[in-house]
Amino acid sequence: MDHFESRYARPLIVVLLVILLLSFVPIVWISFYSYPAADDFSYALSTAHVWQETHSWTAVFSAALETMRVSYESWNGLFAAILLASLQPMVFDLSLYPVGALILFFSCVGSLCLLFWVLCRRVFACPRSSAAIISLLLTFLACQFVYDPVESFFWFTGGIHYTLSQSFAFFVLALLVLAVTMPARRVFPVLLTIGCLPFAVYIGGGNFSTSLALLMILSALIVLIWRQKKRKAAVLVFVVFAALFASFLCSVLSPGAALRQEIVGAANSPVKAIALSLVYGGYAFADSTTLPVLSAWLFITPLLYRAASRSSFSFSLPLVPIVLLFGVFCAQGTPVFYAIGLNMPERVINIIYLSYYPFFLVGWWYFLGRLSRRRQWTAWFAPVSRQLKKVPLPFVLTGFVLFFLVGSLGLVTVEKDPQTGGASFQGLPFSVEAARSVLSGQAADFHSQLKEREILYTTSPQDVIEVAPLREHPYLLFQQDLSSDAGFWVNQDVASFFHKESIRVSPQ
Repeated sequence: MDHFESRYARPLIVVLLVILLLSFVPIVWISFYSYPAADDFSYALSTAHVWQETHSWTAVFSAALETMRVSYESWNGLFAAILLASLQPMVFDLSLYPVGALILFFSCVGSLCLLFWVLCRRVFACPRSSAAIISLLLTFLACQFVYDPVESFFWFTGGIHYTLSQSFAFFVLALLVLAVTMPARRVFPVLLTIGCLPFAVYIGGGNFSTSLALLMILSALIVLIWRQKKRKAAVLVFVVFAALFASFLCSVLSPGAALRQEIVGAANSPVKAIALSLVYGGYAFADSTTLPVLSAWLFITPLLYRAASRSSFSFSLPLVPIVLLFGVFCAQGTPVFYAIGLNMPERVINIIYLSYYPFFLVGWWYFLGRLSRRRQWTAWFAPVSRQLKKVPLPFVLTGFVLFFLVGSLGLVTVEKDPQTGGASFQGLPFSVEAARSVLSGQAADFHSQLKEREILYTTSPQDVIEVAPLREHPYLLFQQDLSSDAGFWVNQDVASFFHKESIRVSPQ
């Protein structure tokens, strides 16, 4: 489409960039109202106490290593995520907790945008203008339609296991694509590969879903590069694969993982887990392709088609690569279906929905490339393409914006709030929901209630504390509250964190 290489390209890119940056404002704003919950207190317990007693960085790190060792041997083999959870910002001051939300959000957004750009430029060979439009638009979509933002960004312990690991996977893939598409004689591919290694180790010790999918992708990439006789590039990818695989094995074969599996037990056989993954992958794919997302895919299709039709890539296989991409996409659910059955946590669903965008992008590009190689299609499409080029770009943009807005409104549901009796909105885009929560005062009220509890915990001489239930439960911030049962594990960890004998919520 010549429109995007014309005088309209730069203004369109600027508009998309401004919209993307403006959409960050309410998200950053609401981040400052986030507050620790559940496992945050559990993993920060030992290191926070050490910091309060010693203010020694080395002592805190030693305590974090001990927390990781205990978890590795008794419950959870995901050593890298446990280590980072033990060193989260709240360890040093509870007021620093929002820093974690900002780290999770911008690492996710930045890595996704980088991956889109690298794919468009180095794999699809798109012009700069097309690559910028595609990258900015898809990053905006991925940001706005997160499945469960609270477990993605505003609950640090859940986020670093899944969102951060997935972000690192996007980053590693972007760096490796850069490395293998550079001339082999340069030193930069080696440096990029070395830069991937710590991230690969973290992913392997972060979560099983991301690790499994990335191992499959790297395996396919090694085979593809080797067949292209790029032996040095294949070796570089294999080095990252080996680091990831070694870290993954350390997690899978940990004593804690074995003990946990004995207690929980396998929910499904491997065959049934794979079958469930395929079914759920199809559902997640369809559920992600909403009207606003579909409008974006239609909008960028001419850009991808033009790049694919001019690509030197053969597109010789019919639909095998697309089937393989779908298989890898579905594989992210396999570890969960095998271990705990159908009760998939939202934090896992989040990373599956986030990965939809790069998977679909590559698959759609390949499909369009295959289509462009078919003579019957090109003979039919050539006159249609000439007519489409005559359509003014402002008209195309207006149609896309209207379709996107109508589709977004169609996702919103309005129900009666059982607490206030007013309207309760569900399905709003992330930034809109964040702005609504902040401007209505709900986020501030929620945070102030938790700060009031914190003051009570730190100033009351009593060892047995009873607090009122939370009045506000913001969709983006509320993860889990204390129980009226002081023996509940969350209550016990919060009480230990604040050096109390017991804490509970007063029965209603």
